[in-house]
Amino acid sequence: MAGSGILYGWGLVRLGDRPASASFPRGRAVCFYSGLLVTYLALQSPIHTYSHRLFSVHMVQHLLLMMVAAPLLVLGTPIVLGLRASSPSVRSQVLVPVLRSRAAALLSNPVVSWSAFTVVLWASHFTNLYEDALGSEAIHGFEHVLYLTGAVLFWRPVIGLETGPSRLSHPGRILYLFLAMPQMAFLGLAIYSSDTVLYPHYLISSAALGTTALADQHLAGVLMWTTSMVLLLPALGYVLFDWMHYDAREAARIDERLERASLRQT
Repeated sequence: MAGSGILYGWGLVRLGDRPASASFPRGRAVCFYSGLLVTYLALQSPIHTYSHRLFSVHMVQHLLLMMVAAPLLVLGTPIVLGLRASSPSVRSQVLVPVLRSRAAALLSNPVVSWSAFTVVLWASHFTNLYEDALGSEAIHGFEHVLYLTGAVLFWRPVIGLETGPSRLSHPGRILYLFLAMPQMAFLGLAIYSSDTVLYPHYLISSAALGTTALADQHLAGVLMWTTSMVLLLPALGYVLFDWMHYDAREAARIDERLERASLRQT
């Protein structure tokens, strides 16, 4: 996290020495560093400590990574900053070839990013990965990498601030989000409706905190279920707002072209 923050700041300093036309929107920098802050709170605060003791806190940790930190990091558009701040040689010899590679094209494909996010969600909760992560910090860290990477890939087509061959139209983004909502809702419902404790690790730790593992599991399911609506609805609002601004810009461009054409005729 420190390395990411330093590299991002270095890019901002590089652009600060260039003409105003090459300036970077301040709001994007705020979003990126806010995403790093949320990531820090999820992984280095008491949330992480109690994630080993309560499933509901563990769910909060993962939701912070996937639904708050990841979209904020994407809104920061670090790839765009890197392209603008790097030297022409680094841009042409390193960054552009990587961004135009087959691997980058595959990962940026909306079908792949949506599928990766869904697979990570379901597979992590209904395989041994979740239970194993509770007994190993290395596996737990790997789990967090999967969540954050899958979420960043998921949010890139929704935010739509980076150009590319796989960029979605605004109706496509809305459909993309609508298809994601049931996945999170059904996963939360599956966790909530289970009458057996899915992760035995919490049997002892939850009892030590005055609750039962099953009640804690039901709370975690409710958190996942409601989050699919509470946090994805603002994302839909963002897409609709961006769509309206896009239509307004297109209308202004058409009016400008018509005005120029009429001036030439006269």
